[in-house]
Amino acid sequence: MYRRHLIAAIVGALLAAGSTGAWACKAAGPDTHVGTLQSVDAKTKSFTIIDAETRGPIEFQADEAILNRLKDVKGMIGVVHEKVGSALRALDIVRY
Repeated sequence: MYRRHLIAAIVGALLAAGSTGAWACKAAGPDTHVGTLQSVDAKTKSFTIIDAETRGPIEFQADEAILNRLKDVKGMIGVVHEKVGSALRALDIVRY
């Protein structure tokens, strides 16, 4: 009986962990993407995250203040943004 409960708990935990990324961007609110930082390019004043929902890269343009805040980021971040033409411009960074 104990083994059955243990297996059910493990399966439940795996299902819950797998679904959190899919809801991350929607739960964060409008004009916000959630993901992990992939790269920062000071030359082009941009950075890229791997989106938690789509698992794809998303590039944002950013000013120096936001790029400086990304220097020691680890883990998930939220990026509040606006659309400027076909580009996304980061307005704020939220650490999770």
